[in-house]
Amino acid sequence: MTRFIETPADGFPVLVRELFKRHGKLLIEAPSFKDGSMLAGALSAFDFEVVFFAPQFLLLERSGTDPDAQSTFSKIVSKTADVVVTTPLSSRMVIPDIENGRLDLKTGLNCRISDIINSLVMSGYRKVAVVKEPGDFALRGDILDVGVFIPGKGVRLEFFDDEIERMSLFWLSTQRNWKKIESINIPKLLFSNNLRTDWKSVLENKAANLSMKEILETEDLISTGVFSKWDMYPIIAGDSTVDSVFQGTRVRWEKMRGEATFENDLAVLDKERKKRVEEGHFIPFEISHCFKEISSFDIEVSTLFSIGSEIEKFQITHRKVAQRVKEEPAFILNKIIKDEETAVLYAKPNERDPMIELCENSGLPVIPVERIPLETEAGTIYLTESREWFERDSILFVPSTGCSFISSEIFGIPGSKKIKKEIVIPEYNENAVFELQALKTGEYIVHYNFGIGIYEGTERMNGTDCLVLRYDRDDRLFIPVYNMHFVYKYRWEEGAFPRVSSLRTSTWEITKSKVTKEVEEVAAKILELYAQRSVQTVEPLKVDTEMYNRFSSLFPYRETRDQRKSILELENDLSTYEITDRLLCGDVGFGKTEVAMRGCMIAVANGRQAAVLAPTTVLAFQHLRTFIERFSKLPVKIEMLSRFYSDAKQREVLRDLKDGKVDIVVATHRLLSKDVEFKDLGFLVVDEEHRFGVAHKERIKEMKKDIATLSMTATPIPRTLQMSLLGIRKVSFIKTAPGDRKNIRTYVLEYSEEIIKEAILNEMSRNGQIYFVHNRIASLNDIKMKLENLIPGLKICIAHGQMDEKQLENVMVDFVDRKYDLLLSTSLIESGIDIPMVNTIIINRADMFGMAQLYQLRGRVGRWNREANAYLFVPNLSTISPDSYARLAVIKRFDQLGSGYDVAMEDLNIRGGGSILGFAQSGKLKGVGYDMYLEMLRKRIEELKTGVPHSETEFDISTDLFANIPETYIPDTEMRVGFYRKIADIRSVQELNWVKETMTEMFGSIPPETENLIFLTNARLKAIQAGGSSMTVNANSFSLTLAPAFIPENIEKLFQFIEKRKGTFSDSHTIKFSIRNMTEIDKIIEELSKISSLK
Repeated sequence: MTRFIETPADGFPVLVRELFKRHGKLLIEAPSFKDGSMLAGALSAFDFEVVFFAPQFLLLERSGTDPDAQSTFSKIVSKTADVVVTTPLSSRMVIPDIENGRLDLKTGLNCRISDIINSLVMSGYRKVAVVKEPGDFALRGDILDVGVFIPGKGVRLEFFDDEIERMSLFWLSTQRNWKKIESINIPKLLFSNNLRTDWKSVLENKAANLSMKEILETEDLISTGVFSKWDMYPIIAGDSTVDSVFQGTRVRWEKMRGEATFENDLAVLDKERKKRVEEGHFIPFEISHCFKEISSFDIEVSTLFSIGSEIEKFQITHRKVAQRVKEEPAFILNKIIKDEETAVLYAKPNERDPMIELCENSGLPVIPVERIPLETEAGTIYLTESREWFERDSILFVPSTGCSFISSEIFGIPGSKKIKKEIVIPEYNENAVFELQALKTGEYIVHYNFGIGIYEGTERMNGTDCLVLRYDRDDRLFIPVYNMHFVYKYRWEEGAFPRVSSLRTSTWEITKSKVTKEVEEVAAKILELYAQRSVQTVEPLKVDTEMYNRFSSLFPYRETRDQRKSILELENDLSTYEITDRLLCGDVGFGKTEVAMRGCMIAVANGRQAAVLAPTTVLAFQHLRTFIERFSKLPVKIEMLSRFYSDAKQREVLRDLKDGKVDIVVATHRLLSKDVEFKDLGFLVVDEEHRFGVAHKERIKEMKKDIATLSMTATPIPRTLQMSLLGIRKVSFIKTAPGDRKNIRTYVLEYSEEIIKEAILNEMSRNGQIYFVHNRIASLNDIKMKLENLIPGLKICIAHGQMDEKQLENVMVDFVDRKYDLLLSTSLIESGIDIPMVNTIIINRADMFGMAQLYQLRGRVGRWNREANAYLFVPNLSTISPDSYARLAVIKRFDQLGSGYDVAMEDLNIRGGGSILGFAQSGKLKGVGYDMYLEMLRKRIEELKTGVPHSETEFDISTDLFANIPETYIPDTEMRVGFYRKIADIRSVQELNWVKETMTEMFGSIPPETENLIFLTNARLKAIQAGGSSMTVNANSFSLTLAPAFIPENIEKLFQFIEKRKGTFSDSHTIKFSIRNMTEIDKIIEELSKISSLK
């Protein structure tokens, strides 16, 4: 029998809590997406697990899948959720039959790997070489990896015969193990490529409007396996719905409104599907086939029912608080608990400690909780940092439970700035992201000694894998994998096809000789820059001052690992005689500004001034606000210098700068004017230096000559990347995200007004704001009219670079003050103000933007602990240019936090190297490719700096050992070659050990042949350090040829060592030793290192 309960809207979350205490698991249908989202947010404060199952159906129409819906679905079927909130559409959505697809695994379970794989395939999981996302699985010998729906992690199963011997969670980004587990549930996928067994009859019954020819065409399409999961969903899903899977008490909230929402949403989906059909998409099913009617609900809830005796009342009262009483929070709280009531106090993180202190000083019992317990004690205050759902200017009282809900905002207590917010640092090195740069058959490569060729794969010769390289006149070269460090990818410009070198002529040697000469010249210019910098010295700044230490202690958060490292590097720079010129790379919102403020504070504490230079007025205002708030408790005067200030105000600021009355100035390019004088400028911060014009950059260079400088960026430009790779410029990286930040969900879609509408409404439903980026000023007003017609009542403001600065400032301030819902802008917001409430960005014609621009724009959202969305729209995915497609693919792939550097490297791959550091290359770079040129330059710079010739490039290995990765160990060819490349690129023993541990965790115990390969690599690294130029390793002997640069500290010691080891020394500077085992080689090289002058 259905129960009917009447309660106000803001009483419903409390009613759900009481229903859960009585009935246990609940399935709740909210009347709309907005109501469901708000309800799920409110319920997350209580001590039970709540999920919101609401697939974004319009996105499903365009993209074919919804990872978030799949993740939520996995929690439902694995029985980990206590309360499931749905919408009218999602509660009626048909879902796959899950009974035969669920996998419950535990350590010690006897089961065959083949049976688990069959179950995974039947559940919709996809076999891949490396698991990078949920829904994938990879088999490597006795190790099975599965991408489960645990954020950032997968599960690794290790078998011994037919028994699961060990289970671990591993990081998807690094492939390294995280922690051991005892059991795991692997659910069936909501969207898979696997069809229900009776799919043919379902197709014939439901696709009634299709001709027999079209049905046969559909069957052919299905047989190829290439189809949209959502378009074929009726023959993937079963006949059940979420309520039959979850099996909880069914509660419907606002029946009439929910039914109207269902009809409206279904009509919108139907319209979108018909539109897609008109665009040429073949879809055999109508949208209505994805949904079905559901049975009646156990409980119906509404704010108002018709008069009836069976209607229960769940009453809520709102207690207004007089203004004079609001100023006495202890009085209010004391009155509540004296009446034998429970008080639940909602406070922001920085209000938590002041509220606890207030309660304790007033003798009030207070218990801080992460979640509000289901059973509370009368006369007690429970303090939570969850977000309130009720009006903040009154107290929400529930008579039946004796519980009052209060927001701390009602009291207006200032938050504490001394709170150290705990930020959990991941237990792995997230900078060592697992990426295999595998060569692909048919790619151009360049061999250091033989020139440009074409990679044709690998071939086993004498027990060792060899790279097969094709040269002019179809000549083949076979390079053993342990000499792969000679081989580079050939990169120049996108679409460039170089001439293949000849092995029969000396042309390559001539080309390499010319490039070597040019490298000498470029390296000399770079070293000249070094010399100029080292000649100029400055008075070091004291770091350990009382003022600076106090400033550091007032930071309201705990520094992330990378942020702390960057601060220490800057402190070290400023405390030396060398002029500081450091670049700080880090995503927006990762804490670069705090590092800059530490540098400013060091300068001020030493009696000097600091300046912050920003490329836009908007960004300058953001910095000004941040600086004023951060320095508020210290006697530091901060001003802003901008052209839109009145002449009188500018003159005042300029006068105070000259007199030393202003400690820190934040400015746009107005700072670069000749009339700006400082009394004693000691530190300069340049934000996004590459965005300044040529004339401004020259002025910045002049300022930097004798001033300590910190430049900041999120995505370094090619020149900056090159300087970083060459070790020319001091660079710090912040890749560690703040603990509460979430990845930004990124969608690349063909243009759809319905999806735009849904995205905007979804963000507004959680009281958020939206950025809409359109990079043509002339048509901004047209876009504004379209959006206003699409969503009547939407409040839109426009911003672009041609606006008057004062007008632009007013627009941004009004948007921050929430007078508008949506900011329609050009890419101006790329370096814009930080607005935590903006968590959706829509980018129109994303194919027209550069990769760094897209990354920066996407980074404008997700600045808070709320899930953010980025929608990148293009007219047609099949007609955009290959470069644009590649850029969009990279942006979608690198949606993890802290990927700015990786995106910049991918951009370099797509665009090519171009000129190095701004020096003209006269075409010689093209002759060897970007990678080899940069490596030659790096090594030559190192040689000139240290005075020691570099032999790494020329170091050759000969051996009769089997040194390779067997196919039985890594069956996938591309992955095997990728590991060969990774091992060849290793430059330190620490890197080699990291790769070795990764291989062990991914593939199991390393076989002897691979141990030989790792041993040879390790020996190569150590032999180069010892002064070797080549080596020969055989089962019973070891030879090392000494480089010309090898000069023993004592020639007598060298020959004593050779004699002691019973070795021989030949005219070719080669020392040969007899050995009994491989460990003797390590000892020989170690002893040679002690004798060598190369330290």
